[in-house]
Amino acid sequence: MKKLYTTLLACVAAVAPIFAQDSVEADITIPGALTIVLVTDTVAQDQPADLLINYTSDTTCSFLLPNLEVAGVGNLGDISLSQVTMTKADGVTSFAGTENGMKLLQGGIDADVQMTGTIDAANHANFTIDVTWVINRGSKYEQRVPIVVTFVGEAEYSGINGIAIKTVSAPYFDLQGRQVANPTNGIFIHNGAKVRL
Repeated sequence: MKKLYTTLLACVAAVAPIFAQDSVEADITIPGALTIVLVTDTVAQDQPADLLINYTSDTTCSFLLPNLEVAGVGNLGDISLSQVTMTKADGVTSFAGTENGMKLLQGGIDADVQMTGTIDAANHANFTIDVTWVINRGSKYEQRVPIVVTFVGEAEYSGINGIAIKTVSAPYFDLQGRQVANPTNGIFIHNGAKVRL
């Protein structure tokens, strides 16, 4: 059965055009290495790759593994997730995202993708991308072929992120315009407005 999936993947790859690697800007570029397991066979180990992460808000980002190359099969294309959630705790940023019905190999593969990962305080990145190739989706002959991609790398931040903002209380002034260090009872100017203490 494994050999059938590998052969089927190779046939689909043989008819797909070669993808050009485009340069993509990212907030975080993570160079590292992939291990790819098709069903239960390791088909790639320590394969160089880059992950790209772009922030879309404080709690979400987009995730891109460009040009996923499977040795002996070819380039499956980009693993791209646009709605990845981020949580931060104890210096570790955790990522999680799902995309069902992703088209890989220029539509030759229909896949469900689930990604989880972390970047720790020392910028060590660990991600697992579960790609489930769905054959004959929705029919009684539906089959699911697991492709598990693990990634280990070191994050490189290319944008300005994580700026700490120090909150400072605006000074108080008396009605003659003199700054008052410790205002007590009276009328003062604070943040451009008259206040009574």
